[in-house]
Amino acid sequence: MKVPALLGCLLAYLHASTSVASPYDFIQHNHRVMEGSLFGYNELPSFGLLTFDTKASDPFLTYEIVNIDGKVQNALTVRLSQLGKPAP
Repeated sequence: MKVPALLGCLLAYLHASTSVASPYDFIQHNHRVMEGSLFGYNELPSFGLLTFDTKASDPFLTYEIVNIDGKVQNALTVRLSQLGKPAP
């Protein structure tokens, strides 16, 4: 089961087992998007998901912002070939 699906199941359980009107009622989520950031998201509770593929011909890292509903709001992929060589 993927993490967003697991989170959705947890929220459904909390909603069914409590008197909370909405699964979002018990979660406070208010902040500003950081100035100078490439992208941001603050409409619903969310988390950052890092995915690494070190076995690809051009290894990469992908960062995704996933909201509480499991929807990817923004993503950024950086490949090894995009990075500069380390200083000697």
